[in-house]
Amino acid sequence: KKKKNKKGGGGGGGGGKKQKLAPMVCSDKTCERGGPDVSMVWGSVRQPIISHGHGQGFASEFIWDGARDYSAALALPSCTAFWEAVGLKQAQGYAHGLVAYAVDKLSHRWGAEGGLFPMSLCGNMALVALPAEAKALAGNLGDAARRLQDALHDKKVECPAKVVCGKLYLRISAWIYNEPRDFLSLARAVDEV
Repeated sequence: KKKKNKKGGGGGGGGGKKQKLAPMVCSDKTCERGGPDVSMVWGSVRQPIISHGHGQGFASEFIWDGARDYSAALALPSCTAFWEAVGLKQAQGYAHGLVAYAVDKLSHRWGAEGGLFPMSLCGNMALVALPAEAKALAGNLGDAARRLQDALHDKKVECPAKVVCGKLYLRISAWIYNEPRDFLSLARAVDEV
């Protein structure tokens, strides 16, 4: 049985690695003892990578996977303390506000229709329409999206270009390390392409 960690544990299957900036090999999930017959609950939880401890009981199957690097688990207390100090909700609010700002500024700059979805439906990611001239990058929209994305990558800008319902969009996102000027750099790079 999975239990949410009371100190900001994730609610999804990934253990909060992306939101907490923790390595992928780390999880803050716990298993709860299941009444009188512990083996009934723990017996259904399995390690996806098996090695030395396979078949030797719950703890051994998870401790001896053969390629353990404990640094991710050792970093979890510092990671949790960081998010308690910063405030995950505040960080999410900042990121959402920054994406809304970027959608507005980029749409006005390019004379485009704005984001594909209302900002009330977006978290820290949105699709913003590209200027009509972007279609001229190639004979079809799929190739235009790939060429634009490759050209941005060459300019050290990481931002996917997508085709949705016959239109070109950039999938922009923000997190606590982003600033408004990052989106100005994105706009300049798109304009240069």
